[in-house]
Amino acid sequence: MRAHTILNTLWAALPLVLAALALRPVTESQLRRFAERYHTPSTPETASLLRRLVFRYRAARLVGLAVGLSVPPLTLAVGLHAPDDAVSFGIAGYLTGAFVASVLPTLPATRTRSASLLPRSAADYLPRASLRAPGVAAALAVAATVVYALEPRTLDPSYTTSSSGVVVAIVAALATALAVRLVVRRAQPVASTDELSVDDAMRSHSLHTLSAAGLAIALLGTAGALVQMGGSSTSSLVRAVGLVLGLVALACALAAWFYRLEPWHVRRTFTS
Repeated sequence: MRAHTILNTLWAALPLVLAALALRPVTESQLRRFAERYHTPSTPETASLLRRLVFRYRAARLVGLAVGLSVPPLTLAVGLHAPDDAVSFGIAGYLTGAFVASVLPTLPATRTRSASLLPRSAADYLPRASLRAPGVAAALAVAATVVYALEPRTLDPSYTTSSSGVVVAIVAALATALAVRLVVRRAQPVASTDELSVDDAMRSHSLHTLSAAGLAIALLGTAGALVQMGGSSTSSLVRAVGLVLGLVALACALAAWFYRLEPWHVRRTFTS
C-alpha cells in the first residue's frame, strides 16, 4: 500500500518536474548541434536567435507533455470524465506542443521582414515523401474505417471501439498541409547573409518538426483505425491485417518523429 502511494505521488509530481526541465537554459553543445544540423553559422549576432528557437521548441514539447499527463487527474478532480490513459494524453500533448511551436513566428515582431526575392517551396526544406505521407496515412485510416463499417463485426461485449482514429488522422493531415504552407510563405527578414542563413535554419527546423509531429499524430490515428478494423472483425484475415498494419503505423510514427533530427541543407533552385 505504501509503495502504491509513493508511485502515485511520484507520478503526480512528474508534470511539475517536466515543467521545471522546460525552463532550463540552452547549453552551448545544444546550440552547436543545432547549427551543425542545419549548416548555419553560430555567430555572436545569430546565437541569440538560435538559442531562443532551441529553448522554445524544447519548452513547448515538455510543457505539452506535462499538460497531457495532467489531463486524467485534473478532469477527475473537477468531476469530469476522461479516459484513464495518461500516457496517450502525454504523447498527444508532447506532439501538439511541438506542432504549435513550429507554426509560431520564429523572429521577434520588432525585426524587419519583407517578401524575399529568393524562390521558396516546401520541397526546399522537406523531402517530398514527408509532404505526401500525412495524406497517405489519412487515406489508410479512411480505408480501414470503410472496411470496419462493411465487414461483419464481433458481438463480444468486452470489445469496445471508437471512430476517433480516422478523425484524428484526417485533421492532422489537413492541419499539417496548411501549417507547412503557412511557414514556407512566411516573409524572410531584410538581413545579412548570415541572418538569412539562420532564417533558413529556423524555417527548416520548424517545417521538419511540424511535419514529423503532424505525421506522427496522423499515424497514431491511423493505427487506432486499423486496430478498430481488425479487433472487431469476425474474419481472422482482417483481424491479422489490422493488428499488423496497426503496429507498423505505430512504428512509422516513432520513426517519423526521430527522422526530424536528420541533418538538412536547404535546397534552392534558381530560375533565370
